Amino acid sequence: MFMREAISRTMADRMGWFWMIFEPLAIIGVMVSVRGLFMSGRHIAGADYVAWMVVGLMGFMLFRENMMRSIGAVEANRGLFAYRQVKPIDPVLVRCFLEGMEL
Repeated sequence: MFMREAISRTMADRMGWFWMIFEPLAIIGVMVSVRGLFMSGRHIAGADYVAWMVVGLMGFMLFRENMMRSIGAVEANRGLFAYRQVKPIDPVLVRCFLEGMEL
């Protein structure tokens, strides 16, 4: 089931691999540049704001994508429930694991 999800996630779109790498980098780049442009004089005590922003946004994106992708996992894999070994929680866990490995 993991391989099925991984292949459908990466090969469904022609530029799937590109978007997996580019989307988080683009979001972080925009957020860092906006903060640097508008709030350049303010500092975060004890941390470089770029590293602080990267850690915060990666944590947020990991949680958000896990929740959003797991919503449709049961419906998308309904055909696999004909097999006795596959339970409804399995596709949710596989999608969450795959999304965690991606980021």
